[in-house]
Amino acid sequence: MAKLQKATLSAQQIKKLEKQGIKLTSLADIIKLQGGPELGFLSLEYLLCSNVMLLSTIYQIHGKEKSGKSTILMDWLGRYFIDVGGQAVLIDTENKVSTSLLQKVIGENAHELDLQRTTIQERAQSIMTEYLKSIRKDTFDKKKAVMLGMGLDSYNVTSESTSDNIDKTGHSQKQFSTEANLWSSYLPTVVDKLTGAPISLFVINHTREKQNAGSFTGPVEEARGGRALKYFQTYQFKVSGIGSVHDKSKEINNLCIKSDYNSYGPAGRKIYPRIIFKQDGQDENVILVDWEYADIQLLTGPDFPRAQAQKLGICDVKESSTKGLFNDKILGLNNVPFSEIKAALYNDKERLKQLRDLLGIVEYRTMDDLLDDNWFFNGGTCSKDDEDESDD
Repeated sequence: MAKLQKATLSAQQIKKLEKQGIKLTSLADIIKLQGGPELGFLSLEYLLCSNVMLLSTIYQIHGKEKSGKSTILMDWLGRYFIDVGGQAVLIDTENKVSTSLLQKVIGENAHELDLQRTTIQERAQSIMTEYLKSIRKDTFDKKKAVMLGMGLDSYNVTSESTSDNIDKTGHSQKQFSTEANLWSSYLPTVVDKLTGAPISLFVINHTREKQNAGSFTGPVEEARGGRALKYFQTYQFKVSGIGSVHDKSKEINNLCIKSDYNSYGPAGRKIYPRIIFKQDGQDENVILVDWEYADIQLLTGPDFPRAQAQKLGICDVKESSTKGLFNDKILGLNNVPFSEIKAALYNDKERLKQLRDLLGIVEYRTMDDLLDDNWFFNGGTCSKDDEDESDD
């Protein structure tokens, strides 16, 4: 059986499933009990090795300051939670997120995101706990499955004791891992509340350069904040800027997102989206995270197994001589916008499955699939008639 995420199912959930006659003997069995909102972009599916944004999961997004981490977080909270009827909360510990910025990234539904601000670690943890308890209560007591995307921006937050010491002394002092110890004791309780619940936690973390003693290779980058987050995370992504375009008509930052750690698939995968702040034809009040651009880079780039895709008759996407258009002989498309290439792939379920298999993308259940089966994230497929059944 494949190695699974640490907090996939609790012992109580497994016991209940076995009482229902469901035996968990393979990864395929686990897949039936997991799901989330559809990603809708092949590049993100490739990065996550999943067709959905898995719930009950911790995602760490790290990188240098001003690399685009916060914009990606806001985009995901809007796109995969608010825009599909879920809830989202963003805990801003750096006092940098404005309502106007949220409006530009998320759009007209930005007002539905709950923006909480605090610079104190214990307060941030209290906000997280209240949301986790509230969603779990609605999910398990009321049988009302509402997805929650929770963002913490950032993990590098000051503890109350550190803040008090600064007030007393007038300056900061080395705290000998005070904040790291607080996270170490708190995160296991978060994992327990995430288990089986329709919640995803996204944590922004800053990297720093660290010189290894005796090393001749120079400084190395490391994510800050102790080992607890690294231990409990399911995914860890590194966001890096790889160039930009700034002129009178364009303001675009090109990014590389690398999967440093993935509990469900191979690490080391890279995709190349961009953040468009300004370009001809784009509303000046919109900041666009361009995942379609990442899709294009994947399907036309060197990481795509083109020879195998051609042999299997899946696709063969190439840029046309006409700028902005594409050809694919296998799909029978010539000089078309990429949206038509994407539609041809996603509308043909068998072809899409072959493509996902080729790229190592696992097909989990979508949120609609789970809700259609009256699955209320209690570890199994329970019908509404079973709502009052005792867990023993």
